[in-house]
Amino acid sequence: MQPLQPNIVTSESTQQTLFSYNSASAIAPVMGKKVALDFDGGNITSDAGVLFLSETESQLGIISMLTQGINDTRRPSSITHSVNELNTQRVFQIACGYEDCVRREVVY
Repeated sequence: MQPLQPNIVTSESTQQTLFSYNSASAIAPVMGKKVALDFDGGNITSDAGVLFLSETESQLGIISMLTQGINDTRRPSSITHSVNELNTQRVFQIACGYEDCVRREVVY
């Protein structure tokens, strides 16, 4: 097995240096199978846990139970989102690490 030798690639337009490793020569086969490393990331998210939270909430209804204790004094003709929707949004944002509510896309 060869030691890791970085191939330095520079982009003239951004002057950014990227390190790329030749994984084919750096990683030994495991149980006769080729091992490939990919650090590109692809399409990933850190909010995938919200899917589990959403499913759990739909089965248990904890947020809905809490919402029942809140008296909605808003003018009905001006309401776009129910108190339950607002509370669900807030709980899911906190669970995803958006405590400051800067990111307000629908997460449920």
